[in-house]
This record gives sequence, structure tokens and C-alpha cells, in this order.
Amino acid sequence: MSSSNLCPSCGNPNNCQSHSSACWCFSLPPLLSPALKESCYCKSCLIKALRTAADGYVDGVKSGARKNEANKYYVEGQQAVEGLDYDLENEMLVFSAWYLLKRAYCCENQCRNCPY
Repeated sequence: MSSSNLCPSCGNPNNCQSHSSACWCFSLPPLLSPALKESCYCKSCLIKALRTAADGYVDGVKSGARKNEANKYYVEGQQAVEGLDYDLENEMLVFSAWYLLKRAYCCENQCRNCPY
């Protein structure tokens, strides 16, 4: 990744630490195209881009094109990311289809975004 100090999408500081493997962006799933990986985005813009990529995976799984592929991004104990894995609505967690898909099973609780 580039070590520029500004997000190419919104122009805000990106807090890039690409010279270190401890950069905050390494905690997010590697779902983006190589073109997006060449610049350092701020956390907000990167999560938006990841959500778009994750929605593409979900659509691919629903159509059968990517069956059982998203669960390779599930990591036991990994902290869920707001805006990617869940949204807060009226102080309640609403899991995204991406989060439910990478869990790799349906819990039968009729989740709003269930991809199964």
C-alpha cells in the first residue's frame, strides 16, 4: 500500500502505517481488487469499499457462483467490524448478510439479512 497521508476517496487523513504490519487495515478482510489496494484509504472509506465487495460475494453465493467461498474469511475470535459485519439500529446489532454468510450456517432465527 501507498504511504500517502490522505485518503484518495475523501481527502481526510488515513492514519496509514503501511511500513508496519501493525496497521489497522490488516485487521480487515482482504476483499478488494488490486487497484484499490494501491492506495491507503481512511477507515470509513475502506469499510464502505469492503461492504460493497462483501455484498458482491453474497450475491455470488446466492446465485451459486461462489458457493461456500465466503467462510474462508471467517476467523474464530475475530472482532466484528461495524459497517461491514453489522450495523447499529436503535442500539441493536443487525448482522450483515456478509457476516452471516462467512459464519457458514443458518441459525434458523430468521435473521433479516440471512443469505441462506
